[in-house]
Amino acid sequence: MPNKSLFFVILFTIKIDNNQVLKNTKYYTKAIAIILKSWENMDKKSTKDDTILSIGELAKVSGVRQSTLKYYTEIGILPFDQDGERLIRKYKKDEALKRLEEIKKLKEKRMTIKEIVEYFIPK
Repeated sequence: MPNKSLFFVILFTIKIDNNQVLKNTKYYTKAIAIILKSWENMDKKSTKDDTILSIGELAKVSGVRQSTLKYYTEIGILPFDQDGERLIRKYKKDEALKRLEEIKKLKEKRMTIKEIVEYFIPK
């Protein structure tokens, strides 16, 4: 993956060399457009990868054991999506971390798992 600082070096070099810029404006403009398009695509890819997590990745990010995450998912208090033929559980990072924080706060209030399930899934 290209380094963003490389783009700044290229743009800075182009700005310093004013004589060349005047002679080759068309080529530099095209190069800058290509660089900016690549940069946008790089940001989109990293955003996509950062927001969807597997159960192992979520465990690392949150500090909660995989077995606990699996249990929360099975009892219905941790939302997830299933993807592909193997139906792999995928978690939206922000949503899952927010829910885990809520569960942690409820547990600190001495609520039982049954009460937590009823809190998130009212009958």
